Amino acid sequence: MKSRLLQPRVLALAVSLVLVATHASGGTIHVNGACGNDAWTGASDLCVAPNGPKQHIKTAIAAAASGDVVLIADGVYTGIDNRSAIISKAITVRSANGPDACIVDCEEIGRAYGANNAPGLVTVEGITFRNTAGTGNGSLFRVDHSTMAYINCTFDTHFGSNAPSAISVFAGSTLHMTDCRVFDMTTFGTGLFGHSTNANNPAALTLRDCVFAGNLTGGIGGAVLAVTNVATAIVNCQFIDNDAGPTGGAVVVGNASLANSTFSRNGSQAGALTLYSATIHHCTFSAQRTSDIEQYDAPVSISNSILWNSAADPIDTHYENLTITFSDVQGGWPGSGNIDADPLFVQPGSDDVRLGIGSPCVDAGNVALLPADVLDLDDDGDTTEALPLDADGEPRVQGAGVDMGAYEGEGAVQVPQASEEDIDMGETVVLVPEGVPFNPLVAPAVILTNTSGPDDGTYLVTQLPWNPHPLGGGYTEFAAVLAMSTTMPDGTYLSRPMITFTAADLLGADPTAVVVSGWSESLDTWALGVSLNAQDSPGHDGPVGDRIVSVGPGPWNLSNDIGDHGVYWDPEAGQGFAWANIDVPGEYAAGVPTCLGDCGPGGGNGLVDADDVSSILSHWGDAGGFTVCDLDLDGTVDAADLAMVLANFGPCTPTSLPSSAVPPSRLEYVRWGVVTDDLGGDVDGDGRIDATDLAHVLASWTGDGAGSRGRMRGDLTGDGRVDAADVNRLLGRRRR
Repeated sequence: MKSRLLQPRVLALAVSLVLVATHASGGTIHVNGACGNDAWTGASDLCVAPNGPKQHIKTAIAAAASGDVVLIADGVYTGIDNRSAIISKAITVRSANGPDACIVDCEEIGRAYGANNAPGLVTVEGITFRNTAGTGNGSLFRVDHSTMAYINCTFDTHFGSNAPSAISVFAGSTLHMTDCRVFDMTTFGTGLFGHSTNANNPAALTLRDCVFAGNLTGGIGGAVLAVTNVATAIVNCQFIDNDAGPTGGAVVVGNASLANSTFSRNGSQAGALTLYSATIHHCTFSAQRTSDIEQYDAPVSISNSILWNSAADPIDTHYENLTITFSDVQGGWPGSGNIDADPLFVQPGSDDVRLGIGSPCVDAGNVALLPADVLDLDDDGDTTEALPLDADGEPRVQGAGVDMGAYEGEGAVQVPQASEEDIDMGETVVLVPEGVPFNPLVAPAVILTNTSGPDDGTYLVTQLPWNPHPLGGGYTEFAAVLAMSTTMPDGTYLSRPMITFTAADLLGADPTAVVVSGWSESLDTWALGVSLNAQDSPGHDGPVGDRIVSVGPGPWNLSNDIGDHGVYWDPEAGQGFAWANIDVPGEYAAGVPTCLGDCGPGGGNGLVDADDVSSILSHWGDAGGFTVCDLDLDGTVDAADLAMVLANFGPCTPTSLPSSAVPPSRLEYVRWGVVTDDLGGDVDGDGRIDATDLAHVLASWTGDGAGSRGRMRGDLTGDGRVDAADVNRLLGRRRR
């Protein structure tokens, strides 16, 4: 399950390909899975014998000599001859058009490409490896007595069975990963593993412009573990929504340097980043599910960084060998230049931790503490100069000084937002736009399940702190409005917005009357949210299901059926939330009806009319759950609810409605209680349409059965039966 990501800075890589008619050292061997032939030389990309492309990647690798480039045409490559390659020569394996166009699908039975005893640099560039699987160390791939570089590659969905690590970097080996994306790694041990047990022959690991998101391990280090004689450098990387067991939700490192990197929504039983020995410069930590940093018995220094808005204390230190300077630490921390102030991220709650206008972190860092440019971010060959660029590739020092955190400069503040990508059928996700732990009594949230939609669905929820339709009628809107969009078709998912409100929001309204409303484009007004659903609620004739009201300090009473909705209110705490089970995107809010009795199909259209009476009658006697027309919330649709509809018959608060939603003027309708010469609804002939006329209709009620031969009293339409059409005629007939 991938999270919404900030795009890393794409590196400018100069590529020089030499095309030759016949294979020679330093040449290019072409691969084309659609038209190639492994008997051909691979010297040409034209599918013509004898020098056309080879068909399989491993065959091309076997034919390559040191210095060659294996160039892969666009396509999806499967099978044993394309996966699990182990490279033992200094070659480059590259796609022709990048990772979106070249995919090696390992079909859950194979690995990506590793290196073993290679005499020079092994490079793999521009390939997506998906559905990988393996056992033991290096279940994704391993680097053994070699130097290997992965550039602009994507690793999407991996399962390591009985696997302590997904990627293993053994003694004497070096792995460089640049501009790579690592998603959905599930292992027994770690997501990425640097390993060397030989102090005299250490390993090295460098990560630059990489994204690690949605990775999970039962061990330590959800994305990276590199602690045993491994020199590690991490620059311009993002760690988002990674999880581990006991510690290091994102990273566990020793002998490491980190710069210009961000950590958000990572979790473990302890910290998101576990350190044994490290220096951290210009990093930003936000909204971890536990602490930001856990530190053990080794020197750790942190400077020019931000640690904010995590679920636990930002620092969980077991020893005192920790120095923090010129950093923004929530709750404060002793040290020169440290502050404790909201950094004003541009989009609170999201993974975008750039600084907003007016942030106290702007120009609050210390230029003298800039680290060396060890991974040469500006590609000028100078790795000893001070760090020249930020995580966006912009100048590291701007204005009067250097900023705290991974990003330099200020941007306009945006509204809170949360999203998920790659939501497969049957998968459930929780989105909290404000970025705090899930609790709908504290912050609005959405629980989403892809029930029958295609895999790889996306869902985005934006929290608006204002009503985007201030003139809309139907319901009063208070608290937040959740604007939701998705790639999944209507009716293929269950989305439950849970919208927080407090006693102050109610302005005296009854909290048990609060509902989730949705903006109806067709009605140009707010309507009952579940009435907009694409599918019917189970056991109900239409999309509106049961209404469930919970009051008190007890557990929430919710339902998983589409169309059900309700409210939870804790009177002692003075707070609650409204919820609804919906299956269409749109704008949803919490509010109370502006028009008591407006409960018919598309309820909330600003008019109490025959549709609302018909809805009452069609649900007459419904009990055991709250329906939309149970206006007095006593659990049954009965005469009391009908009386409330009749008492409020007509347009309601028309001045609050946009012009397109204002119903025709009062003179155009026969109105309840109005004296009229029109006998179309005046059943008893007293010149007034009132409760007596309705009583005559209901007393003669036949419903939708077969009509009689003679006209019955109350049969206003003359079809031989008394049913909803006659109620419509009585209550909604236009003057002639």
